[in-house]
Amino acid sequence: MAIPGDVQAALDRLVQYNSNPVGDANPYGLANYGNVINFPLALTDIEAVAVWFGSTGGLPGPDGREIQLQKSATHLQWRYVGDAGWTDIVALADLTGPKGDDGEPGTTDYNLLSNLPTLGTAADKNVANLTEAVSAVPGAIMDAEMTRHHVVAGLAPVRVSAGAALTIELSDNNTIIDHSNATAVACVLPNDLPVGFGTTVIQAGAGKISFSASSGATIRSEEGLTQTRTINSAAALTVISNDGGSAAVYYLSGGLQ
Repeated sequence: MAIPGDVQAALDRLVQYNSNPVGDANPYGLANYGNVINFPLALTDIEAVAVWFGSTGGLPGPDGREIQLQKSATHLQWRYVGDAGWTDIVALADLTGPKGDDGEPGTTDYNLLSNLPTLGTAADKNVANLTEAVSAVPGAIMDAEMTRHHVVAGLAPVRVSAGAALTIELSDNNTIIDHSNATAVACVLPNDLPVGFGTTVIQAGAGKISFSASSGATIRSEEGLTQTRTINSAAALTVISNDGGSAAVYYLSGGLQ
């Protein structure tokens, strides 16, 4: 089975992403703001490879040797079929512990929970039921965006948005915002975001994104630049101070003009 050209290209790029500074000699570096461009590209490459492997099962590997398992008087053991000796895996004594107390009978019925919380409305109860159901499923996908972008725990999720105005909110902390519009986009930065808040905004359409500060807020940037330069330019926003909670100072950097 041949690997499709776009999947092979994605595999080739994935082995080149690295933690060194980005530059002409190292176009796939993630340091020195290389993560602004290369991190979203890496996610796209991971998605392309995962979709192909998920649909085809990937390339077949060589057949592995069959193994055998047994329990000796003291250990669980294994060996390859045909080998003479056995290899200890774990001592039986390490697998045996004291008997625990019996637990309460389980239930999936919200109304039968022994520690039933007080809920004020039917909507609250529905949310509780949904939370219980999701928490019971390992690896549950929380929303359509996470499904589309294959968000991995610990990595920044991507929020896709569009329109002539872009609003930055506290929930955007540690995210990537992929924003598109055919014409100019206005983004007014609020004055109440906390110190350490950070997000990256990508100009995904033809419309350049212009950043301005709301009353009380301030923008600091190299040479006072506050607008994305061109399509696929990325701007990083970080709140570096906020005296009194209503005077956020943003440091803006990236592909600006």
